[in-house]
Amino acid sequence: MDVPRIPGFRVHGEIGGSGISAVFLADDELLGRRVALKVLRPSVAADPHFRARFLREARTLAALDHPHITTVHGAGEVAGSPYVVLAYVHGADLQDVLDEHGPLAPHRTAEVVRQISSALDHVHSHCLVHRDVKPHNVLVARRAGDRCYLADFGIAAPARQPGSSALGRPERSAGSPGYGAPEQLAGLPADHRADVFSLGALTLACLTGMQPWRLADGSVRWDQVRVVLPSAAVDIIQTAMAAEPDDRYPTCAAFSREVDAWAARTR
Repeated sequence: MDVPRIPGFRVHGEIGGSGISAVFLADDELLGRRVALKVLRPSVAADPHFRARFLREARTLAALDHPHITTVHGAGEVAGSPYVVLAYVHGADLQDVLDEHGPLAPHRTAEVVRQISSALDHVHSHCLVHRDVKPHNVLVARRAGDRCYLADFGIAAPARQPGSSALGRPERSAGSPGYGAPEQLAGLPADHRADVFSLGALTLACLTGMQPWRLADGSVRWDQVRVVLPSAAVDIIQTAMAAEPDDRYPTCAAFSREVDAWAARTR
């Protein structure tokens, strides 16, 4: 995507994005701060579905106020494409960190989980489900003591009840293979416990440096996991990633406390 010209901003190059939106590094000339501009790509800007999804993400983020969730500074439109102004996080996403450095130590994994679980429980307190928790959607600010931020609320939606459609149109699945809860990937109703599942999968990726081992039915090869992780850690993660939502931890904080306690015993 070409670098957009937006009054009041000095826009630099593209630093991320997807097939739907592009993220640019920019300077807010009035306030003198560096920001990230997320712009809906022109190729989909005229599509009512993608436009509504983009605007819904911006409004969702604007309604959330948490130290571990990316902050919205403003929004607007340029050449027919809506954009949102986000706080710029100098660092990398968690997947890049894992790709570069390999698995995280237990205490560092526990710290990531503690921060992201707090953000997710805040999201859930607003009756929302993030639905796409994975390392790519966790930003790590290296200049701020590896502080983590939950990002990309593009498919976040109200907690769903049986027979309801949170996005106004049926979806075959939501979430990312390897991280999405079974009920999500099957297109079934999902509540906050789907995010508990995904946080468990993210924790497994942090401790092993790899995406969770999954079979065709979405289950994890726990026999393989137990070869590389202590049984105590596997038991905690396996509970978070239980196939049935009722068998998982009731909140992300409850899961985080278990990870914290296990990590403390490894020191």
